[in-house]
Amino acid sequence: MTMSKLYNLVYSFRKAIEAAVIDGCFERKNRMSGFPIGCCDDACDLLGMYLHQKEIDTIKVIGTYRDLIPDHLQNHAWLLMGGEVIIDITGDQFSNRKELLFYSIPVYVGKEDEFHKMFKDRIRLEIFDFERPETFGQKLFMTMYKSILEYL
Repeated sequence: MTMSKLYNLVYSFRKAIEAAVIDGCFERKNRMSGFPIGCCDDACDLLGMYLHQKEIDTIKVIGTYRDLIPDHLQNHAWLLMGGEVIIDITGDQFSNRKELLFYSIPVYVGKEDEFHKMFKDRIRLEIFDFERPETFGQKLFMTMYKSILEYL
């Protein structure tokens, strides 16, 4: 798959999330209701499932930004494809944060950039499996996922 086609898939998924938020598909207490702020982890799992169903395998990466100011401690999650292509649909939640370069790119697909390099102590995780919902969390994710798919 070309980077352009991958970008278009990812961009369409982000737009579907935005439309679902505008239409009130997510309960107010659901983190996704404030998309993109504070929902990078959940958005990664939802996008990861979508890409997996398109036969594009990714893993989730969670990194931590630290500097000498304790209030600046920040975690962030994104997807990684093939060990080198970053897929991030929530980076723009940091557009008002000087220490995070006022990052304002809503959909990033590409090699590691200066913003993502800032996050250290990275852990790599498999995408949360909610394809066969058994637990409450899995059922909630499947409900959110189906809502998003209605906008694609």
